[in-house]
Amino acid sequence: SSRTMSSQGQTDQIPRELGGFELLEAVRSSEAAVIYRGTDLWGRFPEPVKGVKVLRPELAGQIDSVLKLRREIDVLSFGDHPMLPRLHSSGVWGRLLFYVADDLGHPSLADWLRDSGRSGVAVVIELLRELCAVLDHLHQRGILAGSLTPDAIRRAPDGRLFLTDLGYARYLGGSPRGDEPVPSPSRYLGPEWKQDPPSLHPSSDLYPLGVLALEAYSGRPARRTRRARRLDVPVA
Repeated sequence: SSRTMSSQGQTDQIPRELGGFELLEAVRSSEAAVIYRGTDLWGRFPEPVKGVKVLRPELAGQIDSVLKLRREIDVLSFGDHPMLPRLHSSGVWGRLLFYVADDLGHPSLADWLRDSGRSGVAVVIELLRELCAVLDHLHQRGILAGSLTPDAIRRAPDGRLFLTDLGYARYLGGSPRGDEPVPSPSRYLGPEWKQDPPSLHPSSDLYPLGVLALEAYSGRPARRTRRARRLDVPVA
């Protein structure tokens, strides 16, 4: 049976089974997709419960949303790092693109930062160490993470971090591209993104990394000062 209705009035079904996984409860939504917990019906995995990320049906006809989810699938298929969810399969059901990976339902780093308040220096250094490791992994493969926000990072119960939302990732080098989705403006978006076309390079991921570190240390959102064109974070 259909679980939702598209904005054009067409019914886009999210079936009870996708790629050999029975969809259980929806655990969260992202900008372009809904994430379910799914259980393996074919007995292929020692751990039967995985994450199934499905394009939101009301966005099935929007090319930007399809491209973002497709880019995420591409990046995960080339990635081999413990902070990237392991991709198991992907497919299409009607107009709905989906993929199956390790558990994608962990709380976000944004939730953790909000609940924990100010973090000590040692915690911030460990946060940077982990994020730098996965960014280095991507950069060595010519991939820019693109939109590095606390909502794009998941935190497992044991404290491990996972970079899960990679719809704005870009392949570096080659000809200029004007057909790639651009992240929405935010305090985590570096000045390179404002150029037309954006002038991006591996260090473009360092700007949001610095903002994350400042906010973790201060326990408060960073704010951009108009006159100095920098980010100030009150630490008192």
